[in-house]
Amino acid sequence: VTRTTSTDPIARSACELLAKAFWAQMGSMVLTLGAWDGLLVTGPVANAILPFLRKAEAQALFVSATKFGRALGEVPRAMVSFENAELIGLAEALRHERGATSIN
Repeated sequence: VTRTTSTDPIARSACELLAKAFWAQMGSMVLTLGAWDGLLVTGPVANAILPFLRKAEAQALFVSATKFGRALGEVPRAMVSFENAELIGLAEALRHERGATSIN
């Protein structure tokens, strides 16, 4: 779908909708998990729709769906795009939980 967004208005609309749903859900996840220190977005789907995730109208949904919008607006967000970022993050979290040293 992402390969045809420049020529297919339905594909473009689908990616725009997915990006908006993504940011709305990430706002809910921050509230649910208490991830006030920040949000790292990784993975192949996020990388595929990256231009749509960067749009202000999509990112606005991160903060707009709740009375905690002002607090959510202070949460740092970053896109991480390197191979196996999710697994590296999981490994670091497990090491931290077990009191082991970092892989770096």
